[in-house]
Amino acid sequence: MKLLKIGTLNVPRNRWLDATKIFDKIYVVCMEKEIELDNEKIVYLKMHQSSGLSQLLSKLVFRIARRFRGNKIIVKLSLMILRLTNSKIINKIKKLDFDYTHSSYNDFDESGILTLMLQPFIKHTKITRAYKENRPEKNYVEKSCFSIANRLVFNSNENKEYFLKKHKDINWDNKEIIIDLDEDYRQEEIINKVILKQKLSDNDQKNHVVILAGRVMSDAKNKRSGTRLFYIPLINELINAGLVVHLHTMRIIDDKNGVNQYEILKRENLKNFHIEGPLDFENNPIKSYEILSGYNFGILHNISDDDKYVSVFDKINIPHRFYEYQIAGVIPILKRGDTTLMERLFESEKYGVVYDSLNDLNDLKCVPDNFNKQSFLNYISKLYKN
Repeated sequence: MKLLKIGTLNVPRNRWLDATKIFDKIYVVCMEKEIELDNEKIVYLKMHQSSGLSQLLSKLVFRIARRFRGNKIIVKLSLMILRLTNSKIINKIKKLDFDYTHSSYNDFDESGILTLMLQPFIKHTKITRAYKENRPEKNYVEKSCFSIANRLVFNSNENKEYFLKKHKDINWDNKEIIIDLDEDYRQEEIINKVILKQKLSDNDQKNHVVILAGRVMSDAKNKRSGTRLFYIPLINELINAGLVVHLHTMRIIDDKNGVNQYEILKRENLKNFHIEGPLDFENNPIKSYEILSGYNFGILHNISDDDKYVSVFDKINIPHRFYEYQIAGVIPILKRGDTTLMERLFESEKYGVVYDSLNDLNDLKCVPDNFNKQSFLNYISKLYKN
């Protein structure tokens, strides 16, 4: 079988190596800066490969389409121009022999626009649209991708109901809808190779909690993320509850005065707050999971009660870090009432702990040990294996 994958493979990209066990060829339609996996079964077809003014026009129009993705007229005009400026890649796709089309998986990446650009040339195949992250604003690109897809993949029933309510004017009856599958599952080989190390708590009899984040902010000024990237108040709460806190992040952003508030907090709490090096689950996954496995608990969400930027979708989202914690044997923790979906999963499947007070963590009588370690091979096999 052969697959046309539309959109970035998303980090960690190594998960898509599992798909090479199912498909003979995977053609990836993506942006020109996509980092490539070294595998002969994966072929990259990259955008903006024309030269001169045509390339500049292609990049400009693509940005316009993303910026105004809620405007039907602008998007349609942009798609017409993109088909002209990217005729090379379209001609290649016309000549390809592939069995299925898979488009995924965020509202903020390029997969939606690429799917609509290629729609006239892929409509002869079964189109699967898998969705992960979303914002509450309606937009033409999102709705159109749902409309042209034959099959839709949602990671939960809550996720499905959210989109059905958001786009009531779509005829969902003629769609095959699959729930409880998440494209965020990790590579099977990595899951099987992970070696869990001794918990740090075995040495000092204190519970150690990890905050795993791509970036953190020193204040709550970011409008899109609200307080979710501002961990200072939460860290103080954790320390006051007698927990030792470890922060793993790729980047710390200073506050509006240019001050790194995390360094200040670290100096004030040398024994109970540690800023650790970043973990790289794409290029050094085994070592990263080994380090992560030393902690008892992992922060899943950082949602403030008065965070006006939290959308309905944030409450039914499965964060990327959830799977990192599960693979590493770290128990994810969640404050009661913060989210809907994860709270349900924690209480029904025992994947984590829902707490009312952080002090409850020091008095746990029964520690959850049911970890969700489904692999990407499991995901892709359920969708495409005959």
